[in-house]
Amino acid sequence: MFTRRANPRGGRASGAACAVLTGGMADEVGAADALHFPLPHWPRVSAARAGAIRAAIRDRAARAALGGPRVLLTADLISQLYDLVCDPAVSDPIYVIAKPVTVASVTAWASDMIATYDRGEGATFLTYDEAGAVAGFTEFLLWPDYAAGEIGGAIRADLHGAGAGRAGFARGTDWLFETIGLDRIALTAAIDNLRSQRMIDRLGFFRQGEGDCRRPDGTYRRSAWWELTREEWRRAQTGQR
Repeated sequence: MFTRRANPRGGRASGAACAVLTGGMADEVGAADALHFPLPHWPRVSAARAGAIRAAIRDRAARAALGGPRVLLTADLISQLYDLVCDPAVSDPIYVIAKPVTVASVTAWASDMIATYDRGEGATFLTYDEAGAVAGFTEFLLWPDYAAGEIGGAIRADLHGAGAGRAGFARGTDWLFETIGLDRIALTAAIDNLRSQRMIDRLGFFRQGEGDCRRPDGTYRRSAWWELTREEWRRAQTGQR
């Protein structure tokens, strides 16, 4: 089921969640078992604009603008990604990884992310600490035809609470808006993942509602869902409302 909530911080209130809808705004979205981005209220952009977004995510200079010790995920780095997410403290909140986490399940998931990059519809980066060890990953998923995207990721359990996750998401948000050229970003988090929810709220994203995200095994994760537009982000950066 999907529940639309009033935005406690003001701003927009649109209707959808992170998987297929079975209630609430189902008349708008179409009844199904889970809600999937992109959403019906997102406007399409021109083919030229969508093509520019696909090109930007694959542009070396654009990727360099993201900054930090980041490396684009490729097939030869999947083992490093597995070493990160085999820790349940890292992988349990990530609903898109089939459980139990195995080399095979991570390889399948990572291969999908690499294919998304090849289509110009996203990019996944590994991040590293000062000692050169993998510290986390960030996944950018794009819907170029809507100039919209989503950010996901995780950091090592020993780095939780140090502010690294929030700083990385803020940098990624700015990069998607100002370098890649998106108009809108959507985020989701599990209802019981209070740490991620607090981080997203503090970044200025607007809560839109709750919905059920479908896992690879066919089960569902109840999730909260947020949106932010480029104009809202720019106003927040200048202290405007």
